Amino acid sequence: MTQIDRDSRTYGEKLVEELFNKMSKKRFRSFPEPRIITGDKNSKPDFILVDVKSGVIVVEVKDWVELVRMNRRTVTIRRRNGQEVQERNPFDIAEGYCFDLVRQFEKHSELMHEFRGRRKLLFPWQPLVIIPNIDDDIIAEFERHEIMQKGCFWGKQKANSSLQKLEKLIEDLPWKFRLSHPLTEKTFETILMTIDPEINLVYGEAGQIVGGLTRQQYSTAIEQPKQLRLPLPTTDILSEKLKDVSEDVNVRLVRGVAGSGKTLVLARRAAYLAKAHPELRVLVMTFNKNLMLDLQRRITSANIEVINFHKMCSTIIGSPDWHEPNESAEGWLRANHHELIEADKWDEGFVAEEIAWRKDMDIVRNSVYLKAQRRGRGSALSQAKRRRINYYCGLYIDYQNSRRQAQRNWMDWSDVPCVAVEHLKRSGHPKRHNYDVVMIDEAQDFAPTWLEVVRLLLRPGGELFICDDPTQSIFRNYSWREKGVEVVGRTRILNTPFRCTRQISQAAHSLIQADQNMSQSDDIVRPLLESKELTDGDPVQLIRCGTPEAEQQDIWRSVEKMVSGGTDPRSIAVLCHSKRIVKKWAGLRDRGVFVSDFRTMKGLEFEVVFIPHLDNAFTDVRDENSLSHKRRNIFTAMTRARYTLIMSYHRQIPEGLLPVVEHVQQLNLS
Repeated sequence: MTQIDRDSRTYGEKLVEELFNKMSKKRFRSFPEPRIITGDKNSKPDFILVDVKSGVIVVEVKDWVELVRMNRRTVTIRRRNGQEVQERNPFDIAEGYCFDLVRQFEKHSELMHEFRGRRKLLFPWQPLVIIPNIDDDIIAEFERHEIMQKGCFWGKQKANSSLQKLEKLIEDLPWKFRLSHPLTEKTFETILMTIDPEINLVYGEAGQIVGGLTRQQYSTAIEQPKQLRLPLPTTDILSEKLKDVSEDVNVRLVRGVAGSGKTLVLARRAAYLAKAHPELRVLVMTFNKNLMLDLQRRITSANIEVINFHKMCSTIIGSPDWHEPNESAEGWLRANHHELIEADKWDEGFVAEEIAWRKDMDIVRNSVYLKAQRRGRGSALSQAKRRRINYYCGLYIDYQNSRRQAQRNWMDWSDVPCVAVEHLKRSGHPKRHNYDVVMIDEAQDFAPTWLEVVRLLLRPGGELFICDDPTQSIFRNYSWREKGVEVVGRTRILNTPFRCTRQISQAAHSLIQADQNMSQSDDIVRPLLESKELTDGDPVQLIRCGTPEAEQQDIWRSVEKMVSGGTDPRSIAVLCHSKRIVKKWAGLRDRGVFVSDFRTMKGLEFEVVFIPHLDNAFTDVRDENSLSHKRRNIFTAMTRARYTLIMSYHRQIPEGLLPVVEHVQQLNLS
């Protein structure tokens, strides 16, 4: 928001500002001289007034003392010194500002809806001209000849109206349509955030700045929880009515693009709940250990438990039943049925993914799998193929059961949530319905069975607070409908990728926009890449290396140069698409650089990110679904970088990476 020189305001602007400031803040919100930035254009109307009962008004104020003549395009006025001057019709000026503002509103999907086959704003907008030195009778004469738009010009008497009459004047403006009900709090906040972006600094326990929240993020973080129900009796024998109540939780979904501040909002909300409602038992849960450690640093309240999902499951299962999984379905299938699977023209990874999907969906019976709706495979699985999957699944389950009966370690990671559910359903389990609020970060990687664990941890009537970004679904990709969680109408959208520079965001999101599966998904949030709040930086580098050795030497030299120039090695990351190539960078890890495969990078950020070996990142792509999976992984790796992103390959750039080419600086290294 531009700082206004208070002494430079005209009489009319002061009068209108005083008038607007007296109006109810619950219904109205006014903005003096806001900036509307669209591309190279920078508009600055005198006022914008938002009315939750009517819509958005763009106000142009004129201190003219005498009107000489007027047509629909121009106005001739006489100044106090007698000089006649021709000016542009102020209604056209206000209407132009409206068009600029509408373009900004249309970037927010939550402000749009379908109406008669077209995308339209949920609310109307209206230009208004206020001329406080001109009598309303004179304005009425121009209106009678249809030179001034009726009701859109206010003179001296209307500008000095009582608050009650002023509200009626606003309601009587010639709105394009009338709202059937007031704007929702979510819509109102999004409108205000679009007009006037605002940052609230967030401080850590030691007084250091740990981030900044926009108006929308801040309002989401400190939103009052709904009245939480009293705990139900801890009995396994619930009446049908109580079972219905147990499913009734307050769900809030914060969906945002990578780097839009979802984790900061979650951490700020946890801190707010701990301070404002210390009686609540709050659980914060995420997927991987690195993000858990990051959240533990951000959230230091004693009454908030921060844990990763599988650690919580191990606590739930407890001794002697808990054994950390040490074998996967893929490895067992490769060791025992490789030739058979190869004859079916599959690979072990494909079959293992289907077995894991059945477990994630808690599909036990073969007949249910044959009828289940299976999305995200890229190509349809015929009944014959499903029967073969059932055959392999049966072999694997029989193997697991034999180990279980022998009291040997039998679980794989897909079994863990199902076993945790079994334990939570036992009478008197101490973790059952133990938390008033459960908060999940990076929730796009939570499977339906995982959410069943969450439901049993959350007490009936509690609050489920979820942060997700489907473009970063590295491990699994289920809709919230498949997970059994109703999020329609309970979603806040964050679409400005503050973490990365504009150049990094443009390159990364080009992968999403070019992908058929993701670009057509209603769950994907479109980023606001033209936002003035984004930082501009150096171009993303895409380097073609002559050999793998040359690629490795170049990255080593670059890291050494950065570190010698003062860059903290802990702020540099080398992210690899495969575990087998991570060991090539062990020496950099010894120097303090973060080196990892894609599986452990979620929720982390670095000043500099290198993504090497991209030439073979797409070698095992089988269909559109696996192509999308690879692109999501690389997208997530790219958006870990805040300022510098260097990607490299040798021989030939893979086809799946081609969308980034027009958004990067291409270099050749012999």
